[in-house]
Order: sequence, then C-alpha cells, then structure tokens
Amino acid sequence: LSSEQQQQRQQQPIDLINVAFGDVEQSADRKAAWASYHDLQRLYPHQEWRFVCVNVEWEEVEKWETHIRQLLLPKTTTMDLNIGTAIWFASRGHGTCYVAPPTTTSNNANFGPDAIDDQQQIINNYQSTCLVLLLGMGADEQMAGYGRHRNSFRKNGYTGLQKELQMDLGRLWDRNLGRDDRMVSDHGCEARFPYLDTNVTQFLQHALEVHDKCNMELEPGIGDKQVLRLVAHRLGLEACGTLAKRAIQFGSRMAHLSDRKRFGSRRQATGEAQIRDVQQK
Repeated sequence: LSSEQQQQRQQQPIDLINVAFGDVEQSADRKAAWASYHDLQRLYPHQEWRFVCVNVEWEEVEKWETHIRQLLLPKTTTMDLNIGTAIWFASRGHGTCYVAPPTTTSNNANFGPDAIDDQQQIINNYQSTCLVLLLGMGADEQMAGYGRHRNSFRKNGYTGLQKELQMDLGRLWDRNLGRDDRMVSDHGCEARFPYLDTNVTQFLQHALEVHDKCNMELEPGIGDKQVLRLVAHRLGLEACGTLAKRAIQFGSRMAHLSDRKRFGSRRQATGEAQIRDVQQK
C-alpha cells in the first residue's frame, strides 16, 4: 500500500467482534480474543481498534431461535444450530465496545475490561456498522486443525491425513459455507473468507506438502496448523500463535449453555441430534 492508502486505512476504525454465551468470563474464545486484541494494539498503535464483546444469555437465544432455525435449513442438527447461533449473534455485532484510541506508541497493553485508564472509551449497547465481515473458516480444513485430523494421522500417517484434508475441503461448501453465509447475510452483511481465497488455497494445496502445513507429532497448539502459527509468529502475533483449536460452539460456550438447556447435561448431549420441529416457510 502507498503511504496515502495506509493513512486512509488507519483513519477507519476496525471492529473486532467476539461472541460468548452464558458465563462469558469462562469463554476460551473471549480470553483468546482479548489477548489477540492486545497484540494488535501493540503492533499497530496508530490504528483505532474497537473490541466488541457480544454477550448472550439463554433468554436471548430462545427469542431468536425460531428465526435462526429457519435460516439453517436444510441443516437440522443441534451442532449446526449451535454453530449457526454463535455466528448469527456475532455477525449482528451488538454488544459492549471497548475503544483504545490510536497512539504514537505501542504501550496499549492495559486496555481491556478490567483496565483503569482515562483514555479507554467504553460504549454500551454498541452497534457495529460494518458491512463486510472477515471469517476464518477454511483454515482448519486445509491445515489440520481438528482433532479428527490427529486420529487420521495416528491411523494412517500423513497419507491418511492428506486424504482427510482433501475430503474436508471438498465438502466445506456443503457442510459450512452455505449455513455460515446465511447467518451473516441475514444482518445485511457480506461474509468474506480470506483462507479460501484462490491464491491461498492453491498455495496450500499445491505448493506445500502436508507435513509442511502441520507437524502432527507435536502437541495441539503447536503442530496443528503449524505453517499458520509460523506466519503469526513472524508477524509478531504472540498470543494467538500457540492456542489450541476450539470450535466456535465450544470456545464461545454456546454448546455448554445449549446442552444443559436442551438435554439436561453435556454428557447426554449429541451434536448429531435432529431438530425435528423445524418448519420451512
């Protein structure tokens, strides 16, 4: 980018939206998001970052569930409902906003929910006006981010893992993208998937061997998506580069809340249970 383009970009605030359900302080995704937010403040102090905490209670989930179920169709499992609900509330972008103003230094590490700083602005009932949302779907499917990828490696080595990754990428549009796009577009927003950019997918599929993308002999949080973690480290993103994968329904605690309400306990819950009373318009 030219210096003029960089200046124009820095003048536009960027919303970083994180969703959590129920006891939000226990959300692994919320903790990871705060840490990543601080990394971005440190690396790009001239940029105005707006951290939007979307906190959702069960009553709010119940209020919108019928509508979300209709958007999900033809998906009808509780797993799809949990994932779709998390994406729907996140893309709505309504919550508490923490604004760390641009500075001339990189010492913004104290901005956050418990920080006491006269410069930090807290906006309640904030509504994001972003029309384009960047989502991270596709990273796990291409760089071995799921637990089942480790199982494939244990059973059949990198040859078996490569077949699993090819299968995941081939069915991504059917299993994920249609559902996720419907959740986002319901709010008049456009979903964009950087990890599914043609140049990115071509590079991952053809320029790298599977063992260059991941090292499944290393522990979770290090070996899975290793090439992406190395890029994050090179960019200076210290917090997110060593975090273990948590699916959005678990990291946001949507599944924790939903399982207790729908099944009585998490032990009795199953993600493949059908939502049988969904009626298509």
